[in-house]
Amino acid sequence: MKLRSSRVLSITALAVITFCATAFTGCQPENKKDVSYLALGDSLAAGQTPYSTHDKGYPDFIAEKIKANGYDLTYHNLGISGINTSDMIEGLEQDYKGVNELIAEADLITIDIGGNDLINRIKRSRGFIEYDRQEVDGAVKKAGANLESIIKMIKKQKPDVVICVIGYYAQLPPRGQEISDLIKALNDSLQKAATTNGAVFIAIDQVISQNVTDYLPNPDDEHLSIAGYKAVADEVWKSMEYLFPKDNQAIHPKT
Repeated sequence: MKLRSSRVLSITALAVITFCATAFTGCQPENKKDVSYLALGDSLAAGQTPYSTHDKGYPDFIAEKIKANGYDLTYHNLGISGINTSDMIEGLEQDYKGVNELIAEADLITIDIGGNDLINRIKRSRGFIEYDRQEVDGAVKKAGANLESIIKMIKKQKPDVVICVIGYYAQLPPRGQEISDLIKALNDSLQKAATTNGAVFIAIDQVISQNVTDYLPNPDDEHLSIAGYKAVADEVWKSMEYLFPKDNQAIHPKT
């Protein structure tokens, strides 16, 4: 996939950047060189490949970009394949791998969660899907409500941390309009939960749709290739790069 060459930012992108910059300067003093980044999520954060192995996920490439801009980075990736929003809440409550201390130290947290809430309610076979509409709608609603709880739990630990919620792409097998509509409903629920609770939502569906063959090479599996994870990181970085300027000066967006 080739990222869009235009340097003209949409109104939505500008809003995301302005929000992120404002939030980040609120928790990071000028000229700070030490940055702590915590990644939470499911198999996308964990870097699960289309062939059931694990490699780098999109957070690993984001971490590389932060380092490349001259920051001393402390990076923790607690992505776990297969988890849903209820699992993440449980992990926060039980302090999985000392996550609450990591949250308290974090300047930036990325979250991808909710996909398994939906997928686990859908029976899929080659070319067909089967599901109960009421169950799916309930799962989508619950994912949004649980994400809201997750953000509030994080904010309780670190009120000024920057939280970026990553959306999902619609090209899940079996690919088609029906599954696309379900993912859109999930993304809408997650976006509402994020933006109404002080987090930023970053959509990735359009990026993945531009090169499905390379980014999702296994038609029977929904996980990204390394190139796909890099593309997601590039898209997320468009909103984050202003938080980590190479000259290491705090950003003060125009008012």
